[in-house]
Amino acid sequence: MVTFDQWELPARFALADRGIGYYASEPIIADARAHCRDTGQSPVEAFGDPQEFANAAVRSRMQRPSAYLTAQLFLLSLGGIAVSVLFAMVDRTLEVPVSVAGLTSAAGLIAASFAAWGVPQALRAAGRPALAGASRVTAGVLGVGAVTAFLALPHERLTGLPVPAVIAVAVIALFLSTRRRKSS
Repeated sequence: MVTFDQWELPARFALADRGIGYYASEPIIADARAHCRDTGQSPVEAFGDPQEFANAAVRSRMQRPSAYLTAQLFLLSLGGIAVSVLFAMVDRTLEVPVSVAGLTSAAGLIAASFAAWGVPQALRAAGRPALAGASRVTAGVLGVGAVTAFLALPHERLTGLPVPAVIAVAVIALFLSTRRRKSS
């Protein structure tokens, strides 16, 4: 029979492998210890092997992966409002200038932002923490690509986007990212 003390260290390592550090795992382990003490069950009987335990702990304590992506959309929408207002104030116009360099670098920075923050958290919540590191590397590549695009591509003004339209799209995205979905 495996004692709790023998089971605990591998369980902590399994939690750490899934992105749950020592301090975040402490209450999870404490709950498991209390359960085993109160029921008299061994941790293997109650929770399975440490890998199974860590998978279940991650599923029960983390948000759905989509929640991290919608949170990132929320932050980017706020940024879109701020940037469009900043352009309007600096240029004293109600249009955001559009160029090939600007569009390409903006798309690259938005993708880099998702790859740096939203996607790694979503991957951890989906039980794939090893891919979170690759996502951050991808974010760096996208960021460098966005800067390179801004520096190398033409800055000729193609058109202008009306600031109120940009703000309206951002407000719609804010609304969509904050509404609750019905559980199926």
